[in-house]
Amino acid sequence: MRAPGLPYVPGIEAAGRIRALTDGRGSDVAIDPVGGAARRTSLDALARGGRLIAMGNASGADDVPFSANELWFSGKGVLGFNLGALSGERPEAVSGVLRQAVGAVLDGELRVDVGEVLPLREAAEAHRRIESGRTTGKLVPAMERE
Repeated sequence: MRAPGLPYVPGIEAAGRIRALTDGRGSDVAIDPVGGAARRTSLDALARGGRLIAMGNASGADDVPFSANELWFSGKGVLGFNLGALSGERPEAVSGVLRQAVGAVLDGELRVDVGEVLPLREAAEAHRRIESGRTTGKLVPAMERE
């Protein structure tokens, strides 16, 4: 999901594209659910004072370490966000925000990027595509009408 007007720049070459979009400055915030090489790219795309939010490892790749000195010298920060852990500790907070997010999607304030819809009978193919890392947006299974 993304709010209208906010650029979404996927891919390993994203740091250069983001710098071009921001006149060389970089972004203030990067949210990375992918991990691996994408996490490094996200950090590199940040402006001084920018914050990287690590919230998943969809790639299944090994962790990408950052040195404290690298963060200090660049003035960047890395934060972790784990929705599963937060849901277990503060379900009332998560349920309220979830209702707001669903409402924003229903009202058209946020758009869910659906990359592809496959019939439910092709669930195995959907899993292969997701596991290969070649999908963008959501891959949605669809029930077929008889």
